[in-house]
Amino acid sequence: MKRLTKKVMPIVLVFGILAAGCTQQEPPAKEEIPPVRTKVVASNTEGTPIVYAGEVIGRNESRLSFQVGGKITKRYVEVGDVVQAGDLLMEIDTTDLQQDVVTQEANIAAIQSNLQLAEENLQRYQLLLQSGAVSNVEVDSLQTARDITAEQLKQAQSGLERTKNQVHYGRLVAPASGIVSAIRGEVGQVINPNHPGSDVLTLVLDNEREVAIDVPERQLADMQNAGKIKIKFWALPDVTVDGVIRDISPVADKATRTYQVKISSPNLPQAVKYGMSATVEVYPANPSSTITVPLSSIYQTGNDSSVWVVQDNVVHLRPIKVGTVMDNKVEVLEGLNDGETVVTAGVHKLQPGQAVRVTTGGGQ
Repeated sequence: MKRLTKKVMPIVLVFGILAAGCTQQEPPAKEEIPPVRTKVVASNTEGTPIVYAGEVIGRNESRLSFQVGGKITKRYVEVGDVVQAGDLLMEIDTTDLQQDVVTQEANIAAIQSNLQLAEENLQRYQLLLQSGAVSNVEVDSLQTARDITAEQLKQAQSGLERTKNQVHYGRLVAPASGIVSAIRGEVGQVINPNHPGSDVLTLVLDNEREVAIDVPERQLADMQNAGKIKIKFWALPDVTVDGVIRDISPVADKATRTYQVKISSPNLPQAVKYGMSATVEVYPANPSSTITVPLSSIYQTGNDSSVWVVQDNVVHLRPIKVGTVMDNKVEVLEGLNDGETVVTAGVHKLQPGQAVRVTTGGGQ
């Protein structure tokens, strides 16, 4: 029994040493401080603009159409072509009109023969009247017949001239020099002869360009009292030019119930082409000082909006009152002051009082 006890004791001692080693605590891991992108907010003295989508158009455009009906047989231009005054743009089939010309010319020839015969008969009867062989009534009747035939000739000649003009109207020519900006008529298309005049081509008559926007009627008063206007282009992100309102349509579009507003700019670069998409920012004439932050800065909980304000490298959740949302930015009406720093990315990963490492470049 004593031998057994001596063998067990060293084993118990070994397990005790191992247990003591296992209970020894390791040093705590160092807490990682996350980096956050930030922006220093500042008041905007220009005010909050109203943003509209626009399109580059020509200042003077002419919608061209045929004055007669028929099938379009030829088209000589494409969109973007530069044309000169008198250039042929399109043609329609005028075969029927040309046949009408031939028929009317033959009719005029027949009337001219009748008129000549009436003149000769009248002259003979006037000689016979002097000798008393015929009466005044007979002479007057021949003179009336001669006058009626002469009027018929005038009417036929007028009809022939009108038909020749219609043949000429089958050729659509440029009224002035310009650029073809739109084509709505194609070869094979039939122009209704009973309703001619539908435009088939749009010609920009000069090289002056402007931007057109559509404004709802509730914002029309703001346009009439607008301040500064800035124009940007989707295809030219580095181009921003100042604009001025040139014309406000007095009549609303029947379909959209909006008013077209044309904005001109004397500094449009040549890279701006007809039909390009544009963004127009219209600033108030008497702006109030406002603060804007990137839309990504907003921490939304239900109907409440907040931002993370960084103070001494620690974030604090600050409730704010938001206003107009515009171009990935939002207007802050209450809750922020000039010079404060807000987090602009990853706002849903932070906790109040959390230490952060500030970086810049996340704002707009």
